[in-house]
Amino acid sequence: MTNYGEAGSCGRGQGVNIRLAELCIVLVVILAMSLTTYVRNVTWFDKYSMWDDILEKSESKGRPHFRMGLILYKDGDYEQALSRFLRAYELKPDARGLLNNIGLTYQRMGRFGEASTSYDRAVESGDSVSLAYMNQGTLYLRQGDLKRALSYFARSIESDPKNAVAHVNAGFTYSDLGMYGKAIEFHRRAAEINPYYANASYGLAIALEGSGQMESALREWRRYLEVGPKSGPWRQRALLRIKRLESIITSEQPENAVSGGALRR
Repeated sequence: MTNYGEAGSCGRGQGVNIRLAELCIVLVVILAMSLTTYVRNVTWFDKYSMWDDILEKSESKGRPHFRMGLILYKDGDYEQALSRFLRAYELKPDARGLLNNIGLTYQRMGRFGEASTSYDRAVESGDSVSLAYMNQGTLYLRQGDLKRALSYFARSIESDPKNAVAHVNAGFTYSDLGMYGKAIEFHRRAAEINPYYANASYGLAIALEGSGQMESALREWRRYLEVGPKSGPWRQRALLRIKRLESIITSEQPENAVSGGALRR
């Protein structure tokens, strides 16, 4: 998936570097959640064979083309995925989520103008409006226009106040702009909407760290370990952050601090 870090430079605060790699999660989240479909517990080869067989028997129906498009998109074959999505649109233009998927595919191919048009059409037709606004926002992130991206995330949230992903995307973008207070606000709201949304904890930890709230950031990184993936690169980054913050906090403790009760004469 395309990295958010490619969209623009990252903010800094209190000597804490917000690495580009830590913001890559934004578009990963968006694209993963935008291409909504029921994933069956079979191999990709079996899925391809199954829907290819269905297409031969039902070429004039939109759903098989839609499903095949999802499989091809997942497999990274964007040209063929787009062809299937466009054919599905010809056959059933009112299929829910289809215009967003067409837009996302154009976006992955670098055809930003056509992607934007697809998202606009989704909004005009009332098809997953909050999602379309959010995807439009990611498009501007790709082009480095963070402020315009924020305006679309705001529209997405206005359309669906419980869209936790839009809140998180806004939060990451505010962090990228160095506006950590706003970032904290949006990530906390996302966590209120979904307390087990790991990306909200990840983004909140980054924003707290960027604002210099080291102990709060440490608590949030630990929270991320509880609700986030149990393996993989994001967990490893969180563990490194925890180790680093523990070292910083320990080094800031007064050298002559005395633990225990009050001193007695």
